[in-house]
Amino acid sequence: SSSSSSSSNSPQIVLGVACDVSKSEDVEKLNKVAKQDLQHIDIWICNAASNGYEFTDIDTQHPDSIQEITLTNTAGTLYQVREAVITMKQQQNAQKNAQNTNSKRLPNYIVLLQGAGSGGEATAMYAAYGATKAGVTQLAASLEAELKDSDIKVILLNPGLVDTELLRSPGAEKFPEAGRALVETFVSSPGQVADEVVPKLRSIVHNTRKARELVENKTVPESLSEWPLLLSLFLKDKLPLPLSVTMLTLENLREKVAKRLT
Repeated sequence: SSSSSSSSNSPQIVLGVACDVSKSEDVEKLNKVAKQDLQHIDIWICNAASNGYEFTDIDTQHPDSIQEITLTNTAGTLYQVREAVITMKQQQNAQKNAQNTNSKRLPNYIVLLQGAGSGGEATAMYAAYGATKAGVTQLAASLEAELKDSDIKVILLNPGLVDTELLRSPGAEKFPEAGRALVETFVSSPGQVADEVVPKLRSIVHNTRKARELVENKTVPESLSEWPLLLSLFLKDKLPLPLSVTMLTLENLREKVAKRLT
């Protein structure tokens, strides 16, 4: 958990909390600690996902593995969304009732992580994983309907291929060589993904603040670049925001292809 206060002068705090997202009591504890130590939650990024650390057909997958995948990916995400919505609604109600009318009220954001299967595509040899990711897209739509009268927004984040133990799970060698080569070409390190995602999330918050200030002050944007900010209040504010990581640059591609050929 980390502090993401709208004030540029507020201290930056990073906390580490042990949490098994498949257990609702652990997620409740995480939320409690975050509220106590950070005072305010602006953005809640839900967990990524597990494939049971194996690639195998559904008929050879052990039921315990399927249970781990669904508890981590689906139940874990739902537990977190529940805690995030409870806390964010409490925060917004407190802001509405606050005597300080000069305080700027900004949306809170829940970030859901997409992955293979989110678009309905086949995920052979990791069917359970793909099924849980397909549910993320549907969950975003449901949350938008439930939260339409609140100031809680949903962001759908597709981090792309990330170099973790999941990609190197037993059974990965069963995929065709061409497919494995594509993975090696497009994969990004967790650090690379964070370097791209964090500024984009900050930009969303900044742009929303700027757009609302323009509306509240009845100010006409001075440049064409600010008009999309106004449109975001009426368009993007009403729909899940898509956020994708595109780490493949021409330079990266050349390096990875050259490495593979040597």
